[in-house]
Amino acid sequence: MTGPEHYQRAQELLQKAETARKKADREIFIAAAGVHATLAYVAVTAVSRDSGPHEIKSNWYDVVTSR
Repeated sequence: MTGPEHYQRAQELLQKAETARKKADREIFIAAAGVHATLAYVAVTAVSRDSGPHEIKSNWYDVVTSR
């Protein structure tokens, strides 16, 4: 998965947590979302050292504004 894909997955899992009926399910969704959010952060940090700012901003802007 790419950084933006991890970010999107974290958002999806948080939405599932909001509608989960069981506390255990909510906790699992939240934990999984945290993992994906961390991986998204690591990806953007790693990529920012190798790519130009325009390319990074473009990829991330598309993801965070798709809501």
